[in-house]
Amino acid sequence: MERSQIIKWLKIFKSVIFDIGLVLVDFFSDLVNGVQLIMDGHPLWGACCLALAALPSWVLGLQVFLDDKDVILFLASLLLGWLYIPIQTVMGYLEILKDPDCVDHQTTGQAIPQCARFSIMARGLEGYLEAAGQLILNMFIILIIGLRDEVFAFHGDIQIVSLCLSFLSLVKTAGEQHFFMRSPCYPGDFTEVAVASITFFPDVFFRVAAISITMVYLKWISTLPMLTILALNYLGTGRAGITQKNERMATSFISVVIPAIFLNDAVDDVPTADAVPTTRDNLEIPKFQKSYYCWNRNVLATVLFLCVGLVGLIVNTDYFNTFEMLCHIHAMPHCHQTLHLDVGQFNTVVVPLILATGLLTLVPQLSEWLNGPLKYHEQIVKDENGQLK
Repeated sequence: MERSQIIKWLKIFKSVIFDIGLVLVDFFSDLVNGVQLIMDGHPLWGACCLALAALPSWVLGLQVFLDDKDVILFLASLLLGWLYIPIQTVMGYLEILKDPDCVDHQTTGQAIPQCARFSIMARGLEGYLEAAGQLILNMFIILIIGLRDEVFAFHGDIQIVSLCLSFLSLVKTAGEQHFFMRSPCYPGDFTEVAVASITFFPDVFFRVAAISITMVYLKWISTLPMLTILALNYLGTGRAGITQKNERMATSFISVVIPAIFLNDAVDDVPTADAVPTTRDNLEIPKFQKSYYCWNRNVLATVLFLCVGLVGLIVNTDYFNTFEMLCHIHAMPHCHQTLHLDVGQFNTVVVPLILATGLLTLVPQLSEWLNGPLKYHEQIVKDENGQLK
């Protein structure tokens, strides 16, 4: 077999496994997890899992309705919420499989097709809304009721598989969107996305674990640090150079779980070599990302470290009696007795993991070399023949 044929089949294999396969398996595991929760006597949490699986389609349908007044598509997204995004995503990638080289813009110098851009957009919506929500919800449920009975292979199998797939889906989405925001026509290739995604691993683990712990122990008081994070994120978007209100709000929300920016009118084509960059030019967007990621990581590390410190104080002292009265929680003499997590596990497992991953999120700010995979100084231009330079 010729080398070109081997490379083509490797690209097909990559797309089947990491694009189509991950979408379908993640979607299926979330539905099974939600149904299993309902069957185990937890209808509220099961309903939340199922609702999160449909949330991206509902949001997309609402956006289309507000922009184009398309009532039929809006109703279809509500009724077929669990199928619309997965189907659209898979259809886009199946179209790509007909010509795997069409998405290799760094080799061909040509923009990737619209179906590929739409698939990445759909994956981004699914990752930031559904995968992030499922991560926090499943971690919250495990802390409250522990791992459930075996369904297919081992104790808590559905929960663990759903948790891992949501984690992979979110970090993959983060890597894709990092480059996709710069130029929808010329996003990063598979290697760039994979390497960049690795840099977001500590962010996702630290934030999901810390937010879940905070929600479990602080109850409704956990809304205060979350609102603080949103407010500081919004302030950071302005400092980074993002000026439009809707983009600042969207960025503030999606960057709670992962460092990211969202620009809904990012340029659809690369500039020529002699073009003057604008605020929407992909020559400017890397600067927005670098500035905002630094701000966002400092904000999340500060607020969540304080939250976990407060939880540690509550867990390790008798101060919970006063806290119980503040939260109006009854029939709960000690917080840790209501959870599948005792004080020893909290101090020896949870705290070290949160502390280590939280500090790792701050490491990239210490060296430009460590930021290499995110290519903050990248410039994408074309020569007179339309080829990438």
